[in-house]
Amino acid sequence: MSDKSLEPIRPPVFKLAEHAYRCFDVIVPQGITPDDLMNPVLYQNVASRITQYNEIRVIAEDGSYMARLLVMFVRGTDVKTQILECYKFSDTDYVSDQEAEYFVEVRGSKGWCVIKRSDGTRVIENISDRATAERELNDYLKALKS
Repeated sequence: MSDKSLEPIRPPVFKLAEHAYRCFDVIVPQGITPDDLMNPVLYQNVASRITQYNEIRVIAEDGSYMARLLVMFVRGTDVKTQILECYKFSDTDYVSDQEAEYFVEVRGSKGWCVIKRSDGTRVIENISDRATAERELNDYLKALKS
């Protein structure tokens, strides 16, 4: 322990995170690198929704990385960010949706579906959301391999 005198944290500044700042989530297109995430141009269209010390969670569309950013400065459409953490997933062999034999897509009243690319057959239908559809696709592909 140091000899420094510390002031206890006052209750008014000790807040639930959900009341103190906002956390945004974005999936960025393939080709945007982690270094690009600090370029203010990316945030011009959403700057009015962002305030200092908000967080932005970023996932690359191709699944190659995930990053968490802290907004350091906002003035008009000028937004400065700092990368707090970034995880690159380059060890995984990614198959683009265009190459995959099966893919997920929303199909009107059938909801999210797992679809066979070669003939458009809906292999699994009526899935409530994309994340669940992706899991269903992974499970289906595992079952095909066994």
